[in-house]
Amino acid sequence: MEFKAKDIAVLLKGVVEGDGEVLVNNVSKIEEGRPNTLAFLANPKYEHYIYSTKASVVLVNQNFVPAQSVPCTLIRVSSAYEAIASLLRMYEEMVRPKPQGIEQPSFIADSFLIGDHGDFDSLVASVCFALKKKYPHIEVCLILPYYRPHIDEYTQQRYNRFDNTITPPLEDTPYRYRIIKANQYMVDQSDILIAYVCSSGGAAKTMEYARRKKKYC
Repeated sequence: MEFKAKDIAVLLKGVVEGDGEVLVNNVSKIEEGRPNTLAFLANPKYEHYIYSTKASVVLVNQNFVPAQSVPCTLIRVSSAYEAIASLLRMYEEMVRPKPQGIEQPSFIADSFLIGDHGDFDSLVASVCFALKKKYPHIEVCLILPYYRPHIDEYTQQRYNRFDNTITPPLEDTPYRYRIIKANQYMVDQSDILIAYVCSSGGAAKTMEYARRKKKYC
């Protein structure tokens, strides 16, 4: 199983420096780095290895300042230790044997409501657009927490990819709460919630709201 550096960065909420398209298919110690592997640097005493490592991608702390050029792609994260641990947990979950067959009840959704903030929203949108090629009846809707009377050409082109754009009636909601309210609107209009939750932020609050509403999460 191979992953691009830019996709790993999205999962870890990190920032890529270098070739975001480079592929990795395993992990390695930074001092034993091999091509197409992911390593990490957290302890400064191992810093000298990063200047000669053969690893294709290395996770580093946000405040890491290289003393010279590095031969690999870097992904800057808040904590390299926590990032590699989180990544290994996610990988273990992915390769863990899953139940076989189709869970019942099962059905093909008619529509998807997607937010407009964060990399996970963009990832979900790309998956829905791919599904739409196989299931043309699917309606992919973009939910906007703010009304924007004037948008640039790039944003308009992005919006045009959706079947519909919806701005919930949130005029009486304070500006800073509108994303939360827009998320709740999507929950209220849906049967199933798909979310990526890794902290106590907005996604976690939306998940809690959905569970209170007895939605399938």
